[in-house]
Amino acid sequence: MIFSRLVSYPAGDAEKAMTALKVAVKSCATYKSKSPDDGSLTRVRLAVQPGPALGGDAVTLDATGDVQGHALTIRLVDIRIGSSMAVFASLDFKAAKVSAVPQLLMAKQVEKLKAAATG
Repeated sequence: MIFSRLVSYPAGDAEKAMTALKVAVKSCATYKSKSPDDGSLTRVRLAVQPGPALGGDAVTLDATGDVQGHALTIRLVDIRIGSSMAVFASLDFKAAKVSAVPQLLMAKQVEKLKAAATG
C-alpha cells in the first residue's frame, strides 16, 4: 500500500517543518503508540535514511514495530518543494521488509508541485 499527501505552508515554514522533523527524529529514536481499539501499546523504532535526490530537501524514515504480533515497517518519505511538502508512506502487511516508495511516483509528484509553484 502506498499513501501520499500534500502539505502547503506559508513562505519559509516548509523549511522550518523539515528542520523540526530532522531534529525530532534524532532525539526520539523510539516512541510508544497506543491502539484506540484495545489500548495496547506498540513500541515503534525510527531509523533515518537518506532522502531521494528530489525537491529542495528530503528525508526517509523507517518506522518499525509489531502490530498484532507481526513485525511491520512503514517507510515515510518527506520531500520539500518550495513552500510545500509531498509526504509518502509505503507498507506491506504481508512482508516484514521495508516497502519502497516508487521513485517514478515521487518524481512525478515533485514535478507537478514545481510546475504549480511557478504558475
